[in-house]
Amino acid sequence: MCDNGVVSLAGEGCPLDIGRDLDKGRRTLNRSLLGGLLLCAVVALLPVLGFQLLNEWEARQVRERLVRDEAMRLASLVAVDQRRIVESARQLLTAIGTFPSTLLEPRDTCEARFTTLLGRFDHYQSGSFIGPDGRVVCATHAADRDTDVSDRAYFRDAMRTGGFAIGEMAAGRGTGQRSIHLAQAYRDEAGRIVGVIALGIRPDWLARQMERLPLPMGAAATVLDRNGTVIADWPQVGKFVGRPATGPVQALHQQGGAGLTEGPGPDGEWRIVAYTPTTNAPDGLGVTVGLSRHEAFRDLTQANQRGLALIALSTLLAMTLMVLVANRLVRRPAARLLAAVERLARGDLSARTELSAQGSEFERLGAAFDVMAERLQGRERALANALESTTDSVFALDRDWRFTYLNARAAAQLAAGRDLIGQDIRGVFPGLAGGPFNAAFAAAMARGEPAHADAPFAPLGRHFEAHAYPAPDGVTVFFRDVTEARAAEARLAESEEQFRTLAESIPQLAWMADGAGWVFWYNRRWYEYTGTTKPAMQGWGWRTRLHPDHADRVVRHITHCWATGEPWQDTFLLRGRDGRYRWFLSRALPIRNEAGEIVRWFGTNTDITEQREAETLLEARVAERSTQLVASERLFRAVFENTPDMAFVACRRADGRFVYEAANPAFAAFLDRPETEIVGRTVEDVSGPARARDMVERYTACIEQSRVLREETETEWHGEPRTLELVLVPLPDAATGTDRLVGSARDVTDRRELEQRLAQAQKLEAVGQLTGGIAHDFNNLLQVVAGNIELARPVIRRGEIERGARLLENARRAIGRGARLTAQLLAFSRRQTLHAERLVPSRLVAEMSDLFRRAAGETIRLETRAQPDLWPVCIDPSQLESALLNLVLNARDAMPRGGVLTVAMTNTTLTAREAGKLEDIAPGDYVRVEVSDTGEGMASEVLAHAFEPFFTTKEVGKGSGLGLAQVHGFVRQSGGAVAIVSIPGQGTSVSLFFPRAPAAPEETEGDKDSPARPPSATILLVEDDPDVLESISVLLADAGHRVIPARNGGEALGVLRSTERLDALVSDVVMPGGISGVDLAREARRLRPGLRVVLTSGYAADVLALLGAGAEFDVLVKPYAQADLLRRVAA
Repeated sequence: MCDNGVVSLAGEGCPLDIGRDLDKGRRTLNRSLLGGLLLCAVVALLPVLGFQLLNEWEARQVRERLVRDEAMRLASLVAVDQRRIVESARQLLTAIGTFPSTLLEPRDTCEARFTTLLGRFDHYQSGSFIGPDGRVVCATHAADRDTDVSDRAYFRDAMRTGGFAIGEMAAGRGTGQRSIHLAQAYRDEAGRIVGVIALGIRPDWLARQMERLPLPMGAAATVLDRNGTVIADWPQVGKFVGRPATGPVQALHQQGGAGLTEGPGPDGEWRIVAYTPTTNAPDGLGVTVGLSRHEAFRDLTQANQRGLALIALSTLLAMTLMVLVANRLVRRPAARLLAAVERLARGDLSARTELSAQGSEFERLGAAFDVMAERLQGRERALANALESTTDSVFALDRDWRFTYLNARAAAQLAAGRDLIGQDIRGVFPGLAGGPFNAAFAAAMARGEPAHADAPFAPLGRHFEAHAYPAPDGVTVFFRDVTEARAAEARLAESEEQFRTLAESIPQLAWMADGAGWVFWYNRRWYEYTGTTKPAMQGWGWRTRLHPDHADRVVRHITHCWATGEPWQDTFLLRGRDGRYRWFLSRALPIRNEAGEIVRWFGTNTDITEQREAETLLEARVAERSTQLVASERLFRAVFENTPDMAFVACRRADGRFVYEAANPAFAAFLDRPETEIVGRTVEDVSGPARARDMVERYTACIEQSRVLREETETEWHGEPRTLELVLVPLPDAATGTDRLVGSARDVTDRRELEQRLAQAQKLEAVGQLTGGIAHDFNNLLQVVAGNIELARPVIRRGEIERGARLLENARRAIGRGARLTAQLLAFSRRQTLHAERLVPSRLVAEMSDLFRRAAGETIRLETRAQPDLWPVCIDPSQLESALLNLVLNARDAMPRGGVLTVAMTNTTLTAREAGKLEDIAPGDYVRVEVSDTGEGMASEVLAHAFEPFFTTKEVGKGSGLGLAQVHGFVRQSGGAVAIVSIPGQGTSVSLFFPRAPAAPEETEGDKDSPARPPSATILLVEDDPDVLESISVLLADAGHRVIPARNGGEALGVLRSTERLDALVSDVVMPGGISGVDLAREARRLRPGLRVVLTSGYAADVLALLGAGAEFDVLVKPYAQADLLRRVAA
C-alpha cells in the first residue's frame, strides 16, 4: 500500500519512474509545438494525398481492365467476321464438292464452272481444281494451269484430313498474285479423295471488311495466317501485308490461344493488343486488335492533374490558419496538462489541471484528465478491496521473485504467521524450483502471456490450481486449493473407467445420454453392428437406424420417459451395417445426483431376433397348417378340420413305421377315404407300398434332420396329374421320447396354371411391343421408297435422268436402312446368319480406334487395354464392329460433359458357378471385351429393360431402342454372354464374353482356290415370288449371264434332271410345293457334283438349323446388294 492510498502490485516503488522523461518532453514540446502542429497538418493531409493517388491508381486499373476487355471484345468481333468469311468459303467449297466428277475432269467445263461461280463473288481472286498429285487441273487464271502446288500447306492438309483446310499467305505460281487459299478435299461418287478444290481470297478485300467494324480512334487491327504472316491490316491498308508479325503480336500468335499483351506497334504507337484465333484448329487464322494507350487514358490523366493541384492549394491554406490559432488554443493548455500528467506519473493521484470544460479542445482535454484522475483514484481503492474480498488467493512477485503483495487468503495459506513481503518465494518454499508452478511464473514473466499450472504442491501437501498474469514489474498469481476436487475427479474417473470396461465387455449394444436425452456415448458393439461413426450418432443420430414403421412410436415413447424420468423399455427393428434389420429389446434407466436430478441415462439394446423369428414361425405354422397342439381341443379341431389345406399328424413307432394320429376332412377327401380308415393306420396301409415309400422317406428326413421340410410333389387325383405343396414340421416330444410331425399339403395345380398363363400373356405383350416398333419403322421406310419411286416415274418419262437417278438413290438408301433394321432384329432374335472368322479382338479394336475416337468426340478420352497373349475367338467381325460401335455411341451419349471411355480385353476362365450367373453359358475359357464409361449410369429400373427391343431412354429420333438388343442377340448367337453393371452417377460397364476359339486346323489341298469360272455362266434361278424372280433375272442377264427361271422346286428338279448345261444354282430357301431350297440344293449336288449353289432368304436361320445346312451352303440374306449376288455366283 503506497502512502497516497494507491494499491500497487508492481513492486516497492509505487510511483511510475517516468518524471524525468516528462520534463524533457515538456521542454521539447514548448520549443517545437508549433512546428509539431504544422507537421501534424502535413501528416494529416498525407492520407488525402494518398487517397488521391490510390483513386488515380484504381481508376487506371479499372480503365486498364475496361480497355483490355474492349480489346478482347473487338478482337472477338473481328474474329467472328473472319469466321463468317471462312465459313461462307467452306459452304461454297462444299457446294462445289457435290459436283459430279464429270463436271471437273474436262478442263474447259471445269474452268467454265469456276468462272461462272466465282463471278458472283468479288472477293475470290482465284479458283482451281487440283489433282491428287498436286498439279492444277483447271483454274480461273490460265497462268495457274498445270502448276505444281503439292508443297502448299492447304493442299497437303486437305488431302491428309479429307476435309476443309486453310492455307497461308502465298503468291500464285502462275499469276504471282498474293492471296490466302481455302481448300476442300474432293471425293468421287465412291467416296474416294480424287483431288482438292481451292479458292483464293484477296487480302485487300479482307482489309476492307474491317472498315465496317466500329474500331475506335488510334486502334489498329490485323489478320494473320497460320504462320503469323499479316494478310490484312487496318487502318494502314496493305502497308504491312506479307510481313511476319513482330513483337508482342508474334508471341501471342505462337502461344496459340486467345490472349492480351501490350507494346509498340509497327507505327511506333504503344497499344494494348488482344489476339484471338478464329478456330481451335492450328491451321486457322488469327486476329489482333490494338487500342492506343494514349487515347484510352487521356481524360483520366487530365482529371488527376487537376486533383493534385487542388490538394496542394488546400494544404497551404490549412497550415496558415493553424499557425494563427496554435499559440492561443494549444500551447498554454498543453503545458498545464503536462504538469498534471507528471505529478500523476509520480504517484500523486490528486494531481489536477483545473482547466475549464467549456474552453478549447485542449482545455476540455485537461478537464477530461481531471475526471480520469478522479476515477483512477477511486478504482485503485476498489481494486484493493476486490483483491481482499475475492474467493481466490492472490499474491504478486517482482522480477526478483520477491513477494510484493498478498491478500488475506493468500497470507493464511502461505505465510503461516510470517511476514512474506520482500522475501524471495524460492527461499520461502525451496521445493518450488523445477516444478510446474516455477515454470508457469517464469513463462508469464518471460513471454508476457498468462500461464497456468495445476499440480500438487509438496511443501504444503496440497493440490493447487494457479493462474499467473504478467505485470510491468513482475507477475500476479491467482490460485486456489483444489485438493478435494481433484481427489473426487480421480475417484469419478476410476469409476467411469470401470463402467466403460464393463459396458464394452457386455454382449448388448450400450449407450449413454445426458439428462436431456442427448446421446453422447456408445460402446464398441454398437458401432460394429450399425457400421456408423461417432460424429454421425451424436445426439439424435440413432434415429436413422430405426425401421421407418417404428421410428415415430419409439421417439414418442422415449421422449415421454426422458421428460417424466420413468424407466424406458421398447422393442423395435434396428438396421445393421449390411442394411438388414434385426429385433432388439431396449431398456434405459435414469442416473440421478445427490439432489435427485437426472444427470445421465444408461441404456442397452439386446438382440432378440432369433426369439422373434421363432415366435413368428410358430405363429405362422398355427395359422397356415394348423399343426400345433393348443390348450383348447375345440379351437384345434375348428382350425384343423376347416382349413382348405390337407393336414395330418403322424407318429413314428419304435419299428420305424409312421402311423396317422389325426387327419382333417380335406386330407380324407383327397385320399377318398373316411377319417376312420386313416387315423390309427400306417402310411403303407393308407397309401399303398409304392406311394408310401417316398412319403416315409420325407417323414424320416424331417424328423431326423429336425427341420421344416418344404417341397412340391407331383401326384394323381382321380386320374389327373396334380401338384401339391407339402410342408412337414417336426414335433419331437422329449418327455415321452415320441417323434411326431405335423404335415400339410396344398393343391397348387390351378395356381401354377395361372402363373403359366400370366407368363404367356407377358410374352404376348412383349411381342406386341416388338411388332408395333417394327411396323412403325418399316412403314416409314416404305413411305420413303414408295414416294421416291412415284416421283421418279414422271421425272424419267420427261427425260430428267439425273433427277430421276437421285430419287431412285433415295429409295435405294431407304431399302438399305430396312436391311439394317432387319439385321438388327435378326441379331436381337439370334436368327441372323453369321459369317464367323477366327480373329483376335485386340487387332480389330486397334484398327477401329480412330473410328471410336471420332464417334466419341473431343471431350471424351478413349483408352484401350488388351492382354498381351489374348486368345483368338471365332465370331463375325462385322457384327463385332457393329456391337462395339453401338456400345461406344451409348457411352458417348451417357457422358454429355465428357469423361473417360475404356475398351479392355482380357482372357478369363469361368467356373460353373460364374458361368451359371452369365445367362447359363458353359464353363470354360472366354475372351472378355469390356466397354466402360464414367457417365451418368442407369437406375436399376432402367437396367432391367436394357436389352428389350425398342426400349430407349433417349429423346424421340435419337435412338431406335435396338442397339443393346442387337448386341445381346449377336453375343448370344455367338455362344457367349453379356453382363452389364451400372451405378447412377458413376458410369456403366458392359462386358461381352466370347468362347475361346479351338486350335486352327492346318490347310489341306481342298482349301486351295479352285479355278475361276468363265465370266458368263448359265444359272438356274429358283424363286416363288414373281417380282423377285423378274428383278434377279434382269440383274443376272445384264451381267452377261444366261438365266433359266423356275417358280418352285418341282420345276427346278426338272431342269436339273435334263441335259441342260448349268454353272450355278440360285434358290430361295422357303418355297411352296413341299421342296425347300435346302432339299433342292442337296439334290442338285447329287445330280451335278461341283455345281455352285447359293441360297437366299430373309429369315432362313431356323430352316437351315433344322435341316443341318447352316455351314453346308453359301447363304445370302435378303435384301442383298447386286454386287454380292454377282460375286457369289462368279466365285
